[in-house]
Amino acid sequence: MIQIPVKPLLYFAYTVLFLLLSGLCVYLIITVRNLNQSLKSLGKLIHSNEENIDKTLKDLPVVSKNAIEITELLKNELKTVGQAINNINETAEMTAATAQTIKTGVVDKAKNVLELVDVARRIFVKDKSKEREEQHQDE
Repeated sequence: MIQIPVKPLLYFAYTVLFLLLSGLCVYLIITVRNLNQSLKSLGKLIHSNEENIDKTLKDLPVVSKNAIEITELLKNELKTVGQAINNINETAEMTAATAQTIKTGVVDKAKNVLELVDVARRIFVKDKSKEREEQHQDE
């Protein structure tokens, strides 16, 4: 049987493990350094805009209140506009019905007048044609 020496194998495993842990520690150190730099930059940004941030935070309740009032106003105005549109629709329907009634009434009256004119024309035309016939017979 072949005997493999365990101690060199263990030393190799410990060395590989040590190198991996060392690499992991270096990576963590770099990550923490980058995070620290980012936090410092963020702190500087907040510090340089502290006055604006404070003003914005103070104005935020007023802005929220105005937004709520505007929303309520728009809701009420939209209801009013909807009612106005319904009224316009009803008025248009009533106007159309009235126009149809007037049209029908005018057309009917015009037909009656035309019928009267036609009857009168026939009477006068017959009378004139009778007169002409009589005149022709007299001659």
